[in-house]
Amino acid sequence: MSFNTKEDIFESEGTPRPVKQNNDSKSEAQENENIELTLEQKFTRLTYEINDLTGQLQADNSKATKAMDKESVEALLSELKAIQVAKASGEMKPSAEKAPTQKESAGTKSQSNASLIHLEKRLARIESLIGAATAKEDKQPVVDALEDLKFRVEALNPTYIESLESRLNALIAKNDQLEEKQGKSSQSGIDLAKVDELLTLMQKWDASCAALPSNVRKIQSLHRLHEQSQYFSDRLSHLTSLKDALEKAAASDR
Repeated sequence: MSFNTKEDIFESEGTPRPVKQNNDSKSEAQENENIELTLEQKFTRLTYEINDLTGQLQADNSKATKAMDKESVEALLSELKAIQVAKASGEMKPSAEKAPTQKESAGTKSQSNASLIHLEKRLARIESLIGAATAKEDKQPVVDALEDLKFRVEALNPTYIESLESRLNALIAKNDQLEEKQGKSSQSGIDLAKVDELLTLMQKWDASCAALPSNVRKIQSLHRLHEQSQYFSDRLSHLTSLKDALEKAAASDR
């Protein structure tokens, strides 16, 4: 986006156009402008002057003058960048300014980002015109650089550091507890050896315990068989005695 006249720049920034003054009241008008102009209007003026200087550099063919003016323009550009970055990061807030609301802070942030992007385009155009920018430069947008810086500053927030320190202390305490438990377990090595011995003995008896129900059933079956054998033996003895008695009775009858 380019601006050809000073009026175009004032209209784009939302700044009222300065009223033309007569030559007789020039000093009085300058004093009034120094009082009435805000920082945004002064910044817009400086931007217009740099654009005007760029036009003069394009029309100038003198290498010596161009080199000298190029250094001056680069110095002005660096100063403007520093002022704009300081303003966007909040380092140039007035002391008597009231705390903005949430909507105002969001609108100010978006407006600052838009101004930075617009300023970056203008500076890139000026650098390309005066030959300051080269194709080999690794350019990073100003907005991305500011976001990176804000992230690093937030990482250095005392509250964030205190929370990290408390979490680290909690981890250290848990580690100490684990080490203490491990020390106690190493002191009770004898008890662990006894437990291992009992476990080995129980593992040896596992097979016997598994076969115990079947062995009990076999013993019970054998006991019933012995009882039946005893009953059969008693009956057989009784029959034998009856047979002998019958044989004796038959022999006596003859």
